[in-house]
Amino acid sequence: MRTDGATTLGLLPFAFLGPLVWLVIHFINGKDHSYSKVAVMLLFFVPQLCVNLVNNIRVITFLSACGNFIILLAIALVTKELIIHEKYSHSSLPAVTNFSGVTIAAGGLMYAFEGQAMVLALENRLQRASDMVGLTGVLCTSMNVVMLVYAFLGFFGYLTFGPSVAGSLTLNLPNSNLMAAVKLLLVAKIFFGSALQLYVIISILSPPLTARFFKASPRQAAISEYVLRIVLTAFSLTVAVCVPNLYDIIPLVGITAGMLLSLILPSILHTLMFLPIVLSEEKKVMRAVFLIIENTALFVLGWTFLATGLYSSIGSIVSNNH
Repeated sequence: MRTDGATTLGLLPFAFLGPLVWLVIHFINGKDHSYSKVAVMLLFFVPQLCVNLVNNIRVITFLSACGNFIILLAIALVTKELIIHEKYSHSSLPAVTNFSGVTIAAGGLMYAFEGQAMVLALENRLQRASDMVGLTGVLCTSMNVVMLVYAFLGFFGYLTFGPSVAGSLTLNLPNSNLMAAVKLLLVAKIFFGSALQLYVIISILSPPLTARFFKASPRQAAISEYVLRIVLTAFSLTVAVCVPNLYDIIPLVGITAGMLLSLILPSILHTLMFLPIVLSEEKKVMRAVFLIIENTALFVLGWTFLATGLYSSIGSIVSNNH
């Protein structure tokens, strides 16, 4: 989960930066399309690469803290806009669209909660690693707060924009100086936050690569890490250019990796590991039956969402590209 969650999150910067900056340029220049979204992504490559080459955890922590302050300010401004904006009547909006929409939404939710992998790799860096876990730990508390904030924004965003709501509320916001400032704040957050995203990916990928190919030379190992950072940044740009509609990719990644890592593989591994132990104990037949039923249900549910989600997500990507 760490590798998948961190790697997929590492693809976000260019795919978000391009459309947001393009919208701001379009607002300033009116209908002048002198810059395409791809051109904006290419212009951001060198500055983004400079940020991604930072490997000092203290500097990265400072950049991340700045990004967190920026996102709080942006959320406050978006919330204010949602409150004052005219809203649809809740009775005129469907609570559920269709099964295809449900599976795509499930993929988006799975992708969002894979974000916790971003901080799991930093657990060993804490002075008290035990503070990370538990019901009142840093991870659980922060994820619950984020879930509540984004559920609030999603609910009121749907009431505000109705069927025309986009994959990101920033794409629905009216053209005004204030909303242009919000978009620029989000650009700054993504720009600075990418350093932490890449740090997690490097902390996972770099050690095995270094141990395998650069055992004798620390200098070569350091160079290899910078090369890996450049390659990953270029890969991120390539994916963003080839698949410009990120909001189709999010459910695709979430429904595949999310279902495999949260429902399918855990149910298989749990059965293989604990069923023999339960069967070896006397008078534990009902417990074994319950374990099999529970894991079978999770396995079937996971494959159901995986199959339907893949079909819906790929169909959405193909239709949008045409």
